[in-house]
Amino acid sequence: GGRGTSLAATAAIIVLVTAMNWFGIKVSGGVQLGIAGAIAVLLAVAVVVALPHAELERLTPFAPHGWGAVGTAAAMLVWAFAGWEILSSLSADYRDPARDIRRATFLALGVVTVLYLGIAFATVASLGSTSGAAPLADLLVLGFGEPARPVTAVVAVLLTVGAINAYFAGGSRLGASLAREGALPRALADPASSIPRRSLLAISAVALGSLAFIWVAGSSTDTLLLMASGTFSLLYVVGAAAALRLLPRGTGSWWAAACSMVAALVLLGLTGAHLLGPVLCGGAGLMWSLVRTRRERSRPARELGQQLEPVGQAVCPDGSVA
Repeated sequence: GGRGTSLAATAAIIVLVTAMNWFGIKVSGGVQLGIAGAIAVLLAVAVVVALPHAELERLTPFAPHGWGAVGTAAAMLVWAFAGWEILSSLSADYRDPARDIRRATFLALGVVTVLYLGIAFATVASLGSTSGAAPLADLLVLGFGEPARPVTAVVAVLLTVGAINAYFAGGSRLGASLAREGALPRALADPASSIPRRSLLAISAVALGSLAFIWVAGSSTDTLLLMASGTFSLLYVVGAAAALRLLPRGTGSWWAAACSMVAALVLLGLTGAHLLGPVLCGGAGLMWSLVRTRRERSRPARELGQQLEPVGQAVCPDGSVA
């Protein structure tokens, strides 16, 4: 439908996801489960129907655009793999976080690895250089013909709804928690036991504001996509650094964190100039936290000074002055 239709659809999805999360995690979580299941089945079907058309000759030459292009693609593809960290923000809503998050992480890792590698292989081996802007649609067309192409438009909407829903659900809870701790304005703080609607509205406003900026500036979404990828890479660097400091040195978990740190630093470097926005936002958040911490530390001294009243001198019986 063109650029206008794409932006309008994005705005509608943002409003839809905001409404879903307005009624709590049970509603948005149920929708998320249905979307994830439907997408997983469709990806598996796309791989199966495309494999009979695969030709190993299409896998060569390897890296035809050079290793520099591989790095640029890797920086973009961070977006496809990002999202694991949102589990921590939703931990309070699990029945048994210590057990359930571990299970969910390993299950998701296995499913995503199989599906993503399958789609990547099927796309290159079955389509080669003929792959268009929507390779998933091209794969389904190989098996079912042109009538399958509109189906992928619906899938694209579901993919987008699922991704935004996960981040709005986790991000709103994270925002409310940070606001209660004073790391964000306290106006965004909802009670821990309630739906974080203030934070949810703030996230929705930022999302719609970014969309409006793209519309007015006439810019591409690729710029914001790379900035988002840079934000995730920066987040992973900070998270890995925290793990290196907190985990027992020399253990398996510590070495896993070390590997994560190296990988995150490489991805961070591949983001290039698009990292400037995330760094500025991260720096602003750090300054906010430092200023707040100093104010909190100085508050008891100020309050004590206000409570003390001036007193005059008095001569004690032993001749001393009090």
